[in-house]
Amino acid sequence: MRKRDTHTLVFYSEGKQYHNVFSPILLALDQFDYPYTYLTSSQEDYDLYHISPPKNPNATFAYIGDSNSNAAIAQLNSLKADLVVMTTPQLDVLQIKRSKGVKHYCHIIHSLPHIDIYEIFALDYFDSVLTNSPIHTDFIRQVESKRALKHKQVIITGCTYLDVLAQKLQDYRHSQEKFAFFPQQKATQNHNQKVDSSQSPKAALESTFSKDSACGLESQSGDETSLNLLESTFATSAQLESKKAYPLESSATTTTPTAPTILIAPTILIAPSWGREALLSKYGFAIIKPFINTRFQLIIRPHPQSYLSETSILQELQERTKHCKNIVWDSNRDNIYALDAADVMIGDFSGVLFDFVCLFEKPVLTPEFRFCNIGYDLEDIYPTPWVQSALPRIGRQFHPKDLHHLPTIIESMLSDKDSMQESLRAMKQELWHFQGSGGEQSAQALLAIESQILESSLGHNLPLHKRILAIQKILATPALESSTQVSLDPIPLSAHQAKVSKAHKLNKQGA
Repeated sequence: MRKRDTHTLVFYSEGKQYHNVFSPILLALDQFDYPYTYLTSSQEDYDLYHISPPKNPNATFAYIGDSNSNAAIAQLNSLKADLVVMTTPQLDVLQIKRSKGVKHYCHIIHSLPHIDIYEIFALDYFDSVLTNSPIHTDFIRQVESKRALKHKQVIITGCTYLDVLAQKLQDYRHSQEKFAFFPQQKATQNHNQKVDSSQSPKAALESTFSKDSACGLESQSGDETSLNLLESTFATSAQLESKKAYPLESSATTTTPTAPTILIAPTILIAPSWGREALLSKYGFAIIKPFINTRFQLIIRPHPQSYLSETSILQELQERTKHCKNIVWDSNRDNIYALDAADVMIGDFSGVLFDFVCLFEKPVLTPEFRFCNIGYDLEDIYPTPWVQSALPRIGRQFHPKDLHHLPTIIESMLSDKDSMQESLRAMKQELWHFQGSGGEQSAQALLAIESQILESSLGHNLPLHKRILAIQKILATPALESSTQVSLDPIPLSAHQAKVSKAHKLNKQGA
């Protein structure tokens, strides 16, 4: 008999950043009023589920405190449930242990690229894994074999958070409101600045930035590097297409009417991962400097974990770029606006690279690197991570010594972007299965697991239970219900049947 404090299905979210992972699954379960408990370590995440009245009367939500708090860890480690679902890796390795009261633990993979660069023992002690693609299955089996682990269920269910982003992107593109990352720059260029139309584009842009502050550089006046970058960024501008364009107004001193000069302003997004091999940790200001005072608009979007684990690095870089008019830092909860604004992304091995490719089919620029696999899950499996061979398929790579040439490399990428489309689409098909229906697929997989758990709890009574279900299914059919109802009424006898019945009674009386 089930105890009152035992849950059927429990979800645990360690932060608001995983809201888009879980919400499509919950919505699918809500359609059937299926009971579940949602535990979160984010008050904001908890509040998001209470903006409108709950649609599922059998759903329970609870904020259990910060993911590192003793209260949250104690509650998670003493859960009683059939099935617990989480994105948190390293179950039974770090703080969260397998509770004796939980029958099954399920991990949801929450990024598109391969899991071989998860921290070591990431999935070892889960009973099942929901994945976005078949690329993970063989690796999981190799890990199980190498470490003599129990065979776990691996179920392809799609990518729930990407479905959410795709819908938000569609809604955003149909809305009248657009997110402006560079409103001050646009206002200055379009309304206030007067530039002689006889100037070259390079000279015009030099004039534009000559009044800026140091912007992280020792000196802008006479900075040969900056001037060389300006030279290179205009080298192939006539070949480029971009949504970002602004007119330079004619000077009042110009006597001959001429068409305004149009300077195309491509937007570059730097969106790194976090940790010792990530862009901002490894290269710091060196990867930002080449874009200062160029025609490129630069958006820097650190990984959410960097705000917790790499605070000093971010503070230093933000301080050095705070006066740069063509550089902004993005910390919005949704990355969709920055992704949509970008023409090219610069990244490392973060999953957001592949979000960018799958949502927009645009190229990425990444550094050449030898991945240090010590401490990662592939350490005792194979030497080279999947991402290292995947990156050349979705863009270009640069050698770290060529950081100062990044603007030139990006110009070349933009002029050659049509040739990359086939490879970008192939990667999208490989990584993003069940596009648009990840929530339904995941809910179905979890219900199938729950059914298996319930069946196993019946033990030797399972065959009997299945027979009961089969009979109930037959009884529920409309044809049988009709037949049963008719059979309950008296059935009139035919003339022959009446004579036989009367004779039978007389024989019994005579006897």
